Amino acid sequence: MDQNIIAGIGNIYASEILYKAKINPLRRGDSLNNENIKSIIEATNLILNKSISVGGTSIKNHVQPDGKLGYFVQKLKVYGKTKQNCKECDNLISCETINNRSTYFCSNCQK
Repeated sequence: MDQNIIAGIGNIYASEILYKAKINPLRRGDSLNNENIKSIIEATNLILNKSISVGGTSIKNHVQPDGKLGYFVQKLKVYGKTKQNCKECDNLISCETINNRSTYFCSNCQK
């Protein structure tokens, strides 16, 4: 979530992107191979496009210019799902704080 590398991807999207890419957020960046990086790029495109198509993610007070809510919150797989079961493997979703930011993940699906 280093904003010097890619800016504008916050906690929600970072958690969802890494879940989709099957990458554990606790992994060091220098441990990623080309296949991992390709998976993250593909997941980023997919997650951001899905979110845009439904107006973003309204968790607390985000609304569109026309006043409508963003409905991507209904499609979240891990963000905010602490102690709920992963939809893929039934493992409990975990939450860790990294650089004062919460990240959610499935330790079984994400390696």
